[in-house]
Amino acid sequence: MPGFAIALLLLPLPLSLLAPAEEVHYVAPSTLRDPAAVYGHGYLALYDPETPDIALYDGAGHLVYETAARTPGGSLFRIRNLSAARDGSVVLAGYWSATDEGLLKLDPTGKAVQAVSTYPFQPHRIAAGLQEDTWVLGFLTKPGRTKTPGLRRYGRNGALLSEPLSPSELTGDLSPAACTLAASNSRAAVWLDAGSEWIEFHPDGSVADRFGLRPPPGGTPRFTFSGSGEIYNKGRTLQRFDRKTGRWVEVDDVLPEDMPPAELLDARGPRLVFRVIQHGAPRIMRLPH
Repeated sequence: MPGFAIALLLLPLPLSLLAPAEEVHYVAPSTLRDPAAVYGHGYLALYDPETPDIALYDGAGHLVYETAARTPGGSLFRIRNLSAARDGSVVLAGYWSATDEGLLKLDPTGKAVQAVSTYPFQPHRIAAGLQEDTWVLGFLTKPGRTKTPGLRRYGRNGALLSEPLSPSELTGDLSPAACTLAASNSRAAVWLDAGSEWIEFHPDGSVADRFGLRPPPGGTPRFTFSGSGEIYNKGRTLQRFDRKTGRWVEVDDVLPEDMPPAELLDARGPRLVFRVIQHGAPRIMRLPH
């Protein structure tokens, strides 16, 4: 299968007309058929969900590696979600057998350096923390195959540091449309559609803030946490949550007039990172905010 390209456009704000536009092309490996995209700390990661295939690119658009993720013991690791850290390492959430669920850490070259079994806890959503820790949203599977949602925080060595929320505080499914797990430059946050509550945590895992949060009227919950702690949502329009008034405010002025339909991937840096929704080659756009 031929590879495909991803275009990364750096478009200036209207107030920054002198800033040149940049376009960077990525050529993805042919092993990826319908990749999901995760952007963080300048790295773009592509992966096929429920497969071991992953490709990582740096901020300049260069392919860092493409690989089939394997545990240090050689077992193929099937990816549900992933998160990139500042040093270029990547932590994957997924499984490598019917009873081996957990996390796999790849070093900046793509080599597996650590596999952490979390079974019977099934990790589904993941976010890299600020203290080389990893936040994981998943299900605890109990006898009878009942599943209880859980939020866990793991340390650098793979040890379980804390479970910041009780099971009674987490309800609903963990599909991308029904939950958010994110990290800013100072906090981590979780949101589940069933409770419509946004909960923020200090780096040590203690609760920093919590409040009711519903998607904008007519919008789809696609929340993104900025580096300064602002909450964005991209549905038909781009909106930012005003914590003082408890309302969503449209901020479409940062978007070009001909902005195609897109999903917001990341807001932690000086630019909002969008993935354009289109057939064929995926495209990433980054806009100042």
